[in-house]
Amino acid sequence: MAVRIRERIMGFAFVLLLMIAVGSVAAAQDSVSKGGRTVGNKAPFAPFTFVQAGDPQMGFGASIEKDRDNFIRAGKKAKELGAAFVLVCGDLVHNRTPQEFEALDAALKTFETPVLLVPGNHDLTNMADLKTYREKRGEDYYRFTFNNCEFIALNTMTLLHVPEGVTGPEWPAEQEKQWAWLEATLAEAKKQGRDHIFIFTHFPPFGTAEDEKETYFNFPMPKRQKFLKLVRENGVEFILTGHSHRTTEYRSPDGKFSIRTVAGTAKVFDLTPMGVRRFNVTGRDEVKQEFVPLDKGR
Repeated sequence: MAVRIRERIMGFAFVLLLMIAVGSVAAAQDSVSKGGRTVGNKAPFAPFTFVQAGDPQMGFGASIEKDRDNFIRAGKKAKELGAAFVLVCGDLVHNRTPQEFEALDAALKTFETPVLLVPGNHDLTNMADLKTYREKRGEDYYRFTFNNCEFIALNTMTLLHVPEGVTGPEWPAEQEKQWAWLEATLAEAKKQGRDHIFIFTHFPPFGTAEDEKETYFNFPMPKRQKFLKLVRENGVEFILTGHSHRTTEYRSPDGKFSIRTVAGTAKVFDLTPMGVRRFNVTGRDEVKQEFVPLDKGR
């Protein structure tokens, strides 16, 4: 009896969270402010370009200074490519030291293109990190609309895992809240008839196969299945990620979605050079994408 009562209470709590999330999504603005710049609009569809960047991860590469300079080069490349904004897919720093944060901030100040961030596993390990991130960077998950295309930023650290050593109700509550928000956000984007829906985050749901075993590099299986069900039901076309330090592309066999990963600008684990992805959203039914090495001319 006690178990049934507890399950009912948990079910009611999730429904309540979902109702709150639906209300907040419906009332939300279509723009977001990051780093003193506002991105997003209520404009009808028109062609535009944006850039996806992988893990800057200050302190993971040859040196903090080199990592900073490589990330600065990514910002210059984004401007050269005519990007309206840059999506950075997590792991902003490596060990969260003052020197790493200083290098990150110094690089971000050089970007002439608006930058939108999500946290990675090296950015958040406990509630104190999460609170600090929000104080410094703003929301850790959010949405915006650009030319009638939906962009959804996720914090896969709270969405997927409870870190080792983290106790208490706060982290699980964050997880439930974000799942409810994601469901409501996707439903609203579908209802609004967005021309394209993009999700950007740190962890990829998987690498090469939907049913691959759980590893450090993918979603745990139950949450992977739940996430991909939402992706398919709501017409998400692109999932943009980092984390693997490889530049890869995956297209689902049913043609419903693709996953695009970028290695980042600190350290690369494959033979791909450091670079960014350029997305040219050219039509309501067309998105062109290419990987652009940092050393390649326009």
